[in-house]
Amino acid sequence: MDITTKEEIYNLIRKAEFNTHISFLIGTSNITEAVFLADKVFLMKKNPGEIIDDFEIDLPADRRDDIIVTDSFNQIRVKIENSFKSKESYKVLNFSV
Repeated sequence: MDITTKEEIYNLIRKAEFNTHISFLIGTSNITEAVFLADKVFLMKKNPGEIIDDFEIDLPADRRDDIIVTDSFNQIRVKIENSFKSKESYKVLNFSV
């Protein structure tokens, strides 16, 4: 899907979660997407789908698109990327939010 549609969907998900306090479980291999959408990110191994790391996402609940260029967002993203790289030998499949 194109980037505009993706951003609209991201914003709808965040808005729905913020307004209804209903949790969502979303699987993605896109770290930026995971950090933007999640309050918690789990790094999972491919087989068997076991959690090998988890991260609390300490960002405002009412995130706007421009948060992805902030230092705090990028610090979290880099922390997850580094964990992924260090555990790559475990055959990591994806990130789940």
